Formats: sequence, structure tokens, C-alpha cells
Amino acid sequence: MAGLSKRLKLLGKSLLAAGSHDFCPGLNRYVYWLKQPIGWFVLAAMASLLVAVVLGPQGWVLFAGIVAVTLLGVLWPALAMRGLSAELTFDRRRATEQQPVRVKLTVSNRWPLPIWGLALDRGFAASSDRSGRPVIALGCVRPWSTAEFEWEHVPEARGILPIARPILSNGFPFGLWQSEREVSVPVKLLVWPRTFTLDGIPEVSGNRFAVTGMLQQKAGHDGEFIGTRPYRQGDSLRFIHWAQTARQNELIVCERQTHCRRNVRIELDPALPGGQSEVTWEEQREWLFRVAASLCRAFHAHRFQIECRLGEELVQLPENALDIKPILDRMACWTRNGQTAAPSTPDEIGSTKTAPVTGGSKSASGTLQLLVTTPEQLLERVACSEQHLVLVQSGTNRVGNTWSPGVGRERVLLRVGVDQLAQHVSPQWLPLGESCHAA
Repeated sequence: MAGLSKRLKLLGKSLLAAGSHDFCPGLNRYVYWLKQPIGWFVLAAMASLLVAVVLGPQGWVLFAGIVAVTLLGVLWPALAMRGLSAELTFDRRRATEQQPVRVKLTVSNRWPLPIWGLALDRGFAASSDRSGRPVIALGCVRPWSTAEFEWEHVPEARGILPIARPILSNGFPFGLWQSEREVSVPVKLLVWPRTFTLDGIPEVSGNRFAVTGMLQQKAGHDGEFIGTRPYRQGDSLRFIHWAQTARQNELIVCERQTHCRRNVRIELDPALPGGQSEVTWEEQREWLFRVAASLCRAFHAHRFQIECRLGEELVQLPENALDIKPILDRMACWTRNGQTAAPSTPDEIGSTKTAPVTGGSKSASGTLQLLVTTPEQLLERVACSEQHLVLVQSGTNRVGNTWSPGVGRERVLLRVGVDQLAQHVSPQWLPLGESCHAA
């Protein structure tokens, strides 16, 4: 009995596989039109016409009815869309991954008839989404009026929204044919990578004096007292140490700390490495952007002078930059082909210096260079690189499994686990030379 049941299941699977197998893939392009509802109506009209010609006049009634329904289903949405215009706007210019934004669609109807069955398609789902579902279905737009539709959208990934030009589609009343009209988008939305809090920061030993920065144990006029020295011409009388002056019988002044800044260059190579699939690398690349953006935020909060290299492009912040908006804008605009997408307005990227760089570009003396990389990229880059490493790895991909002992291990300053960030666990900085073990 068990053998018979197994045979029946095997026979059912074979029949199912035979029914879903494409025996003639070369002929598919000739029957694709049958996937649309209007294709079946055209087929039915041809069949009714054949019946009318061969069998009897009753087929003409059926043929006329099918043709009338087909024409109404095609012409009605086409004429309705000719009287519409639409514009899409966002409530802000920039947002972050997983941060809700308000989207407003304004539709103007110039016809004296109400328009039903509108839907907004394309532009908000990921490029890999092939579901074909509309972004949002719209209600009725009254005659000679303007309707506004608002909803909340949560960006799933870094980039520029909308991804593609949105369209209004309408298949009313029968859904036989979808008539489309493009939607204008005056200003696009820049979606920044998500950022995370990093615990601590590497020891600062800057050598560039600045108005703002980290207080250093160097002579200056800010912070705490660090010692005394003999008076020099031009010193302020406010800094004279009167007790030491009386004891030494000469003018002695107090020395205080000073603000210093240090350059830091954060580099990542988002290009697809050889021998890896685009689907797998796409997710890892997004984590590289998130970690690099988090590093930029952390160093900027500690008053570092920041440079960021994205592939072959170097973004340099001005010394008086109040935020890292230009760097995050460039990260949002980076596309798969290694180029930065054109912004919708000139001020979308902000005022910053960007320049193409070659592989071995040199940085200023004393610059802390951090290379944000994955274990897969590490073997390709570690041999020809002198930067300190920020290693980004998934929870199942440990350093010891893909990285031979001693190869660049002493240069790891921070190891970031993707599973830790997903649980909002802050990574810890590693002292130079410390061995990097599994978290």
C-alpha cells in the first residue's frame, strides 16, 4: 500500500512537471499577447467571426458585442488619461533608510467626467521586485478638479527615489488595456544609508591646530593647564602664574591645552569583485555603505577632518563643514555601474570637493586611513594596501575561516558584525595589534 501511494505521488509530480514545462521556448514571443486580457478578447472575436462566416448569421451578433466591449475597454482609459496631469512630491529632500517619509501625489482632471480606477505604478519598489503590483490605488478624481493623495512610504534601501519614472495607469472599466501617463517629479528624494553608533573612537593624536577639535596635550590657550614656562614677548598677562613668578623672580606663565584636528580618510570599494554574484554582493555592498557612513558620523562628531573615497571618487569636506551631508549625498547617488547618478537640482549634492583618484592616491601626512572591506575583498586588497582595516562580516562568516592567520590581522582597528548591527549592538574599537576573534 505504501509503495502504491509513493508511485501515485511520483506520477503526480511527473504530470505537474510535464504540464509546466516549456517545450517550445522559441515560440513564446508569438503567444505573449495572450497573457493580456485583450488578447483573449481578440481571439474570441476571431472565433465568432469564423462562426458567422461558416455557420450562420448569429455569429455576427456575438462578434459585434465582443468588438464593442473591446473598443470601449481600450478607448475609455486612453481618452481618460489624455485629460490628466500628475505631480509627485516629498515632504523633505533627504531621508534615511527605514525612515518614513510623506509622499503627495497631485492629480488634475481637465475632463467634465469623473475618472475612476487610477493607480500609481513603478518607482518605489526595488529593481528586483517583479510582482507588478501598483504602489498605491487611487480613488475617484472629480471632473474639472485637482485631487491630492498622501501616504507614508518607508525607503527600503539607499538611493534616489523614485527609482524609475512613476506612471499613472488606468484600466477602467473592464481592465482589458492599461493606459499610462508619466508623472512629473520636480525634486527627487535622496535616501542616505543607515548609520549606527560606534562605541569609542581610536586615540586622537592630531597635529593640525584648529579652532575646534579634540583637546591635546600641546601648548595653546584652551582647556586645562598642562604646565608652566618662562614669559615670552606677546604672552597675555592673564596667564602669568604669580606664585611661580615670585618664587623664580622672573615672569612665569601657565600653558594650557589646545585644539587639534587630525585627517581621516575612509575608503570603500563598492565595485563587484571577481567571482561573486551580483545578488550576493548587493547586500554586502549596502552594509559597506552603512558602516562607512557610521564611521564618517563618528569621526565628524569628534572633530576629525574627513575624506571619503567611493571607488574612484574622492569626496573632501571643507574644514568648516557643519555636517557630513555631502558625503552621504554621494553615497546615496552611487549606482551599480560605479557612477554617481545626476541629482534633480544643482544643490542636491551640496558644495564639496570631488575628484577622480587613481588606485594609489596619496593622502596628507599623519592621515588616519581606514579601508572598509569584507573578508572576500580582504585578500585582494591587503597585500597592496597600508591602511588600517575595518572588517565587515556577516554572522556566519568568521575571519578565521576565510583569512589566513597573520595576513593583515594586526591592522584591524574595528571588526563589524552585520548581525550585531541588526540587533543594535555597538561594535568596539580594537587596539592596534590585538588579535581579532569571533564576537
